[in-house]
Amino acid sequence: MKSNICLVLPVYNEENTIADTLIAFNESFKDIGLEIEFIISEDGSSDNSVKIIKTLSKSMNITLLSSEKKGNYNSAVLKGLSNAKKEIIAFVDSDGQYDPKDLIKMISLLEKNKFIAGYRNPRVDTKFRKFISLSFKTIYYSLFKIKLIDPSCSYFVGYKDNVHEIITKYKFGHLPEGFWWEFYACCKDSSIEIIEHPVQHFKRNFGNTVVFKFKYLPKIGYVNIKGLFKLKKYLSI
Repeated sequence: MKSNICLVLPVYNEENTIADTLIAFNESFKDIGLEIEFIISEDGSSDNSVKIIKTLSKSMNITLLSSEKKGNYNSAVLKGLSNAKKEIIAFVDSDGQYDPKDLIKMISLLEKNKFIAGYRNPRVDTKFRKFISLSFKTIYYSLFKIKLIDPSCSYFVGYKDNVHEIITKYKFGHLPEGFWWEFYACCKDSSIEIIEHPVQHFKRNFGNTVVFKFKYLPKIGYVNIKGLFKLKKYLSI
């Protein structure tokens, strides 16, 4: 049975995870009698990600939005969300760190003018990365008074009208490595409630995140903290 749900996934060099991720979500929804549409926002991958996605599209409902050149995470997210046309829009990263069954639970909690956001429970990350995130969250809360457990979690669902309202009303890019922090601040500015729901978080089996390597930390910290103050000035919170 076709459903009114689409799942947006950004992809960049995820040849080791994208097939398992798509199959897992597809099978979970088939188990409850629904067909989910996948919107893949591919960001100029240099591996076999595109080839794998095209093969899977023969047996799944996949819309592939592919770029020849690499952009950035923010632009890939916005492209995917903008092209999602179903009544309910969900989002997850494509690295296989989340349980599809949690999305079904999150959808069951959804209401108009509210977003359901996952919070990783427990969060399977290094102590260093969790420390950086907690430090950033302290500054984030002091500026925006947004009480979220996990504002960087990329597991999310909302109604299309509400999602498109946020991404068309606001200009994004104040936080180069913090799309979801920025998105939730914009939600508060528009009086859209964020309801958090605990989700499983699995260890990333392939690839790694380079953003928080120590040598990049001073520049990353400066740019994103400066971005928080720019975002504060931009919004009316």
